[in-house]
Amino acid sequence: MSKPDGIPMDSDDYPGLDGGAAFPSQEGTAYWHGMSLREWYAGQALVGIIPLDGAADCTPAEVAHDAFQYADAMIAEGEK
Repeated sequence: MSKPDGIPMDSDDYPGLDGGAAFPSQEGTAYWHGMSLREWYAGQALVGIIPLDGAADCTPAEVAHDAFQYADAMIAEGEK
């Protein structure tokens, strides 16, 4: 699958960067972190990646890897 110019393609560029909690919640003293923002962005990226013609030629693991690379790029851009 081709990637837009300027998108970092190696998640090693962002070690431990998950963007924080996407949907944290609290009830009394109980706190739930929920999914990370990185996981949320990756899920959203899948919505756009899976329908692409090129995705049919990729394994699910490759598509998932690509989704997390887009998520990493979103978080890095948001940190600027």
